[in-house]
Amino acid sequence: MLSFKPAVDQKVIMALLEEAFAAPTQELTVLSGGLSAQTLSFRAGGKAYILRINPGSFDVGFR
Repeated sequence: MLSFKPAVDQKVIMALLEEAFAAPTQELTVLSGGLSAQTLSFRAGGKAYILRINPGSFDVGFR
């Protein structure tokens, strides 16, 4: 099956996260699965987050 996941360099992602969070970003990990979003997990300020980067946009959502 064809995947449409965007491929954003982890250095770029880290730079964006450092701008978005006052606390240091740690444990950036690529998660597998899915066909359309590049999905990563990370920690910032003692909390765990999931980052999804969808194709065709840089609308970033944190959960």
